[in-house]
Amino acid sequence: MLDTINLRSNMLGPAGATALGSALKMNGTVSFVNLALNQLGPEGGIAMASVLQVYSAITRLDLTSNAIGQRAGAAIGKAICSNKTISWLRWASSAPSGAARAHTHPLSRHRLVRRGTSQLACE
Repeated sequence: MLDTINLRSNMLGPAGATALGSALKMNGTVSFVNLALNQLGPEGGIAMASVLQVYSAITRLDLTSNAIGQRAGAAIGKAICSNKTISWLRWASSAPSGAARAHTHPLSRHRLVRRGTSQLACE
């Protein structure tokens, strides 16, 4: 059973993130996805947000250094608030400000996560 996908530093880009997202939506066993350093950009960030909204097996996600931007960062934050299974997220240097500058976090019941000046608040 496949439970980890480690594609760190594979230059997937937005198209790769979209393709992976489609594949993940058909898989029910992958719990850790490492997409650090893949140049996903905003489009790839939005693709990962859409996965998090419907795919409940992921518990850990690493999106470090993907320049996803503020809009995709906000979409990921919103998706995490609705996803009840994700417990760990890393997205350092993926978006320029606010919660999207968060570092490695264990997500505490999806309510408020704070580290330094970064936070993720769910309503």
